[in-house]
Amino acid sequence: MSGTYKGKEESRKQYDYLKCIEELNELATVLMQQFNKPHKDLSGDAVEELGDVYYRLDNIMDYYDEDLVLARKLYKADRCDPVRSRKTNAR
Repeated sequence: MSGTYKGKEESRKQYDYLKCIEELNELATVLMQQFNKPHKDLSGDAVEELGDVYYRLDNIMDYYDEDLVLARKLYKADRCDPVRSRKTNAR
């Protein structure tokens, strides 16, 4: 594995964490840019970063109980979907 972490060769887990953090930050940047400049179409950039994040999150799932993560996702969907449905779709 290439790269170092605090002067030591990084482990696969460290690599996965760092790359996921990097991709999450890149996605956050694109989303913030889109929010701040709604007249610009950054959907291509957003799609690219979303794909990168999905890939990195899939790698991170190696370190967590997938059933617990998916249960949490369903819990959030049950709680948040009613709120989302009340929001107007202002594009």
